[in-house]
Amino acid sequence: MHPGEDYYKDPRNIGRWVEKKFQDMGQELPSQIQEKIQAAREGVLPEPLKDLESASPTAAYD
Repeated sequence: MHPGEDYYKDPRNIGRWVEKKFQDMGQELPSQIQEKIQAAREGVLPEPLKDLESASPTAAYD
């Protein structure tokens, strides 16, 4: 089942897929990744993604 559009608008769902995949594999999510997911849920994007915040989806084609 594919989550609806509203699922992705909820910041609590950031990283849920990654967390589930690690759990499915019986692996512990590395603390560094856990910290980045939690920070993203709180509105702090990782550095490479901050550059994308102001980018237009069509910027590469202008």
